[in-house]
Amino acid sequence: MKGVIILKIGRVIVYIILIVFLLLCIGLFILLKCCNLSYYVILSGSMRPEINIDDLVVSQNLNERDVYDALNVGDIATYFDGKDYITHRVYEKEIDSKTGLGAFVFKGDSNNTIDRNTVYSTQIKSKYLMKIDRGAYYFEFINSIYGIISLVTILMILFLIDNTLVYSINLKIKGSNKEQEDGSENNVSDSDQ
Repeated sequence: MKGVIILKIGRVIVYIILIVFLLLCIGLFILLKCCNLSYYVILSGSMRPEINIDDLVVSQNLNERDVYDALNVGDIATYFDGKDYITHRVYEKEIDSKTGLGAFVFKGDSNNTIDRNTVYSTQIKSKYLMKIDRGAYYFEFINSIYGIISLVTILMILFLIDNTLVYSINLKIKGSNKEQEDGSENNVSDSDQ
C-alpha cells in the first residue's frame, strides 16, 4: 500500500509540472495581450551596458497621442525608422513647430553620436519596461522547429510517465487485493480443519 501512495504522489507531481508549464505559457500570452506589451530581440550593442545583444526587451505599447507625455529625456523607447525597430534612449524632446508633433532625438548608450534623424511621436512604438538577459535564445528556440519538437517531446514524456504511474498503481492495487484474497482463503481453509 505504501508503494501505491508513492506512485500517486508521483502522478500528482507530473500533473503539477504540466499545469505550471501550461499556466506559464498562457500567462505570458495573456500578459502580453492584456497589458498591451511588446517584445523585441536586441540585435546590436548600441545600448550596452544597459541592454546587450540577444537580450529580450519587454516594452509598454504607446498610443500616438500619449507618446510625448509618456516619454522623458533618459527613458528608453523603441521606434520604427521605416526599415528597422530601434531601441535607444531619449536624448532630447520638443514639439516640432511645423508639424505640431512630438519630436525626439535618440542616442544609443554606447554610441558616440545621436541617431541621424529626428523621430516623431508617430514613429514611436513603445517604452522600455524590462529586459530578459539572453532572452532571444529562449524566444528563438521556442519558435524554431527544434523548440516545438522539444516541447511536444516533453509533453509526451510526461504523458508516458503518467500512464506508467497509473499502470503501476493498478498493478499494486491488484497485487494487494490478490494478497488479501489469498489470505482470507487460507484463513477459511484453516478454520475448516
